[in-house]
Amino acid sequence: MRGQAKLAAILAEREDARASFMSKDGLDVGFSDKWRETVQEEGFAERIANKYGLEWVPIETVDASTLKGVPDVNTPTQKEIEIGNRLTSRGSR
Repeated sequence: MRGQAKLAAILAEREDARASFMSKDGLDVGFSDKWRETVQEEGFAERIANKYGLEWVPIETVDASTLKGVPDVNTPTQKEIEIGNRLTSRGSR
């Protein structure tokens, strides 16, 4: 739900910015470029968070190079082998 709230806040800001942009000549031609610049401005995320009472929580990253595989994860079980053998024998009839 917090993610949805953040998306809704960003969309609301974009639509407010679009309305302001269009108030000049009634067209939104060039708005995408303007919005892209706005989003990349320093402090954009903090302004949104403060205005809408949101908290940006950093996503935890995992270093995949330290992960170890699960032993025997690709080794078929006896039941899988039996099913495979049955399917193979049906196909050869």
